Amino acid sequence: MNFFDPSKPVSDEQLRKMVELATLIPSSFNLQPWNLIVVRSPEDKARLRRRAWDQPKVTDAPVVLIVLADRDGYKEGNPTVEQVWASAVRNGT
Repeated sequence: MNFFDPSKPVSDEQLRKMVELATLIPSSFNLQPWNLIVVRSPEDKARLRRRAWDQPKVTDAPVVLIVLADRDGYKEGNPTVEQVWASAVRNGT
């Protein structure tokens, strides 16, 4: 079992680095078809906890990340595909 120490904050810099590292993990066609919602406020974590089967970790953690996957992120015409394609063209990759 693991626990979080709510008194140990996660800085914006630490969080940014974690997200940057996550973008390096391969995904289908390397599209990374996901978005994140960062939850820090105690009020928002309490609301989330009620919807997450009352798991104490939701309110104990200093920060909670909600990962939203785009199940159609690989399909032609999808904004994710179009954004990645445009970025690749701009970067010459």
